[in-house]
Formats: sequence, structure tokens, C-alpha cells
Amino acid sequence: MESFPYPNFLLEHGNALSKTLDRTISVDPAFVVAIARRGPRLIELAEKYDIWLPPKGLKIISDTALLFISSKKSEHTVSVFDDVLIYGSTMRRVLNMVLEKGFFPVPFVLAKGDVHPGFQTNAFYTLSLPKSQFSAFNSESVMALRYLSKPYDINHPLFYISLKPELVLKKDIVQLIKKCYPKCYDLTNDLESRIGIVNLTILDWKDELPPLLIPRYTETFPQSTKVRIIVNLRTRIVTIEPISLFDIHAKNILDGKLPFINEIPWLNELTRNIVDFVNKIDSSDTEKELAIVCTTTYLAEWLYGYSFILDSELFEKEEKETPVELMKTFDMDILLGQELSKKFQMAIKSSESLTKETLKGYLSLTGRTKYGSSIS
Repeated sequence: MESFPYPNFLLEHGNALSKTLDRTISVDPAFVVAIARRGPRLIELAEKYDIWLPPKGLKIISDTALLFISSKKSEHTVSVFDDVLIYGSTMRRVLNMVLEKGFFPVPFVLAKGDVHPGFQTNAFYTLSLPKSQFSAFNSESVMALRYLSKPYDINHPLFYISLKPELVLKKDIVQLIKKCYPKCYDLTNDLESRIGIVNLTILDWKDELPPLLIPRYTETFPQSTKVRIIVNLRTRIVTIEPISLFDIHAKNILDGKLPFINEIPWLNELTRNIVDFVNKIDSSDTEKELAIVCTTTYLAEWLYGYSFILDSELFEKEEKETPVELMKTFDMDILLGQELSKKFQMAIKSSESLTKETLKGYLSLTGRTKYGSSIS
């Protein structure tokens, strides 16, 4: 366990969180659906601080990963976990998704809001919150997730890499990154400062790069691109989250119009496999399009994020580190489910050297220095 202070949220609600998560496995579920965004990260937080450890072999996915599960007649239960239930619209949506997949959903929440029962979805709960405590509970849970030193949304790829040893103090890190990337903004809040976390966002880093790598992705260029950088000063680990907002035409991809450059063939091959995979799932056209949007965006952002790591001199990089080793299986499994996550990892490994060299070539086409600006 890291040496920085214990989250107040866990001091107050840790036992209740452990009890709730124990309940999710008490019904012998086929798998557990943790509702994004906070559900998966609360489970990760409980593991990090040894409050709760999942049984070996337990599958935990997000509600997004339900898009990649085929419908089937099954008597198996599926536990659905969320942090808080007030009116229950999100919980109802996910319960319906599980039912449509042929499973029997059992809902569990850490806390239930004290509202009129006629307006609320039923769920097993551990804490009961009066209206006066809604805001404080939500705020405390969000602050607790800062201790993970990573974004708590799950829809973008995350990379983990070591900071260069000479970068020790926050002021030195911020100064260098802002020098290298003029459109860098320090979003570190007071809590993050106290626990040794630096939270930065770089806007429009090589925003001309995605159209080069994904020429057939959309009919328009990205509306915006950014890279989030979260530095844990105690562990020296940097979490990188690439974010690109595209106008995605999922139907075009489902119709066979592949989006990526031919120089990295595994990307289009994986896209074909995903399209075949999605078409075999017994789901609506809308769900299939959502699945394609999710996976193709993830692949595009992966290209963007890995390019950033290759281009930047801020990190301690070793040639032995592969693109897969810079990521965590848990993050991919939660979003995509284990089957697609394994396909993605295998596809990366099949063409590591080619991918790296191709991306370096395209980075040189952007006409900037290693640091992404004209600084000498």
C-alpha cells in the first residue's frame, strides 16, 4: 500500500463498501457488472486498500462491455453494482440490458437515496442517505478516487509509464511540461497536491496527427484532441489518457469501410474481426453501432496515446517495454470484456516493431520537434 493518507471516504464508508461487494458475490453470479463511471473504480479502490478482494476467476465488467455479450437463455444471475441509487434511471437501464442478454440481474448499491419509493428502482443497499447528504457523499467518493492517480472514467485507453528520475518536484515537472507543450494546463486540486499527485491536461497535441493515421475514419477532422497526464510523485508512475472527439460514422465501418492507414495492417484486421464479432451478437442495430463507436474510438485513441509516448522525452522508456506492458489488463477488460480485450492485446503484440516504426514516421510528418513545439 502506498504511504500517502487514507481516503476519508474509506474511513467513513469502507466497511459498508466491503459489505456491499461481499453481497454481490453472495448470489454466485456468472459475472459482476460495475456501472461506470464510479462503480469499476470503487472496486479498484477497495482492492488497492485491501478492503475487499474479488474471488479468483470472478469476471468484472462495466455496463459498456455488455454490448459485446451475446444474448442467450440462461438461469445464471448477474450482480449489478453501483455506488449510489437516488431515482434509479441508470440502474434500470443496466438491469434491462442484462435481462435482454438472457441473465437474471440482481442489483446492489453502496448507498440508497431517501426519496419517495414510488420514484425509485429497488436494489439491495447498505447505507441509506437522506437528501441532505447526497452532495457530500458524491463529493467524498469522487475525491477518494483521486487516490488511484488515474481518471475515473473508463472509456479511453490508459497508459502507465515511469517518470524520468531527474524530475522530482512538482514545480519542475509542471515547468518542463509547460515548456514542452505550451497548451498544457495544471488542473491539480488541493487534495491532489496533499497526496502527491499532479493533474495536467495538454490540449491539441499534434492535432493534425489523427487525420494522418485515420484518413478514412470520418468525413471530418477531429473536433478536439487532448492528453491527460496524471503524475504520482510517490510511485513515480505517470498515467496517460488520450482523448479525441470524432464525428464517427459507425454504419460506414459496419458496411466494411475500414478507417485506419494500411501501414499498420493489424488495426484494420482487428476492426474487421470486431465487426464480425459484433454482427454475430443478437442485438439491435443501435447497440451494434454503439459497440463499433466504442471499439473504434478506443483503437484510434490508443494510436494517439502511444504516439505521444513515443514522441515525448518526459518519461523513462525502455526498449523492452511493449505497448501492452504500458497498459493494464483490468482497464481493457472492464471496458471491452475479456474476449475482446484479449483480441486487442494479441493484435498489438503481433506487430509491435512495425507499429512503432510507422508511428515514428508519421510523427516526423507533423513538422515538430520531439517535444511537440519549436523549442530547441
